[in-house]
Amino acid sequence: MRVIVPGAVVGILVVAAGSAPSGEPAAKVVVTGTVFVSDAAKGGRQPLASAVVDIAGLPPDLAPPPKGAVSVVFKDKRMVPPVSAAAVKQPVAFTQADKFDYRIWYAHSAIPPAGATAPSPTPPHTAKFDVPGLVLVRCVVNPEARGYVVVTDSSQHAVTDERGQFRLPHPLPPGTYPIRAWRPDHEKAEAMVRASGAENPQVVEVVIQRRLGR
Repeated sequence: MRVIVPGAVVGILVVAAGSAPSGEPAAKVVVTGTVFVSDAAKGGRQPLASAVVDIAGLPPDLAPPPKGAVSVVFKDKRMVPPVSAAAVKQPVAFTQADKFDYRIWYAHSAIPPAGATAPSPTPPHTAKFDVPGLVLVRCVVNPEARGYVVVTDSSQHAVTDERGQFRLPHPLPPGTYPIRAWRPDHEKAEAMVRASGAENPQVVEVVIQRRLGR
């Protein structure tokens, strides 16, 4: 299936429905895949790292509440990883792994600026976000230490690795689902994906629009 959203950056979302893990009903499948973007300078397509992929609107039995906290580490004046994903109300634990001074500031896209942290806390610090949206995180002392936390209304989410690969955490019964992909400086892309027990990967081509001025 090809889904086109006008833009200059073309991405290909390759979704394969794998086998269910041990102990899960055989009818359910694990959704894995790879996100690519076209790169004219390098020729062909390139894996897209740090892209958030999720499926929203699922019932609790298909997207149970996540266990544990999302880990974000400040190290060498950088935020690692630069992009994280968390479910609504899931703890996000900010820590540091060096002796630099970090003072965390973050702002939620769905909350007025007055809702940003003040004064700026220092790691270790744990935050929870009550509504979906994009959270910009940065250090007021070392501004290059910055990144994003994508807060989603589903625990069916993942962030692509350096190879552009992802794996959604919970098996799904066969069916058609709305899958979303996003990364900084790009618009969110959406497509319908059919998960089945077929051995051959199902390919969804998605045009990801780079934001103007970026």
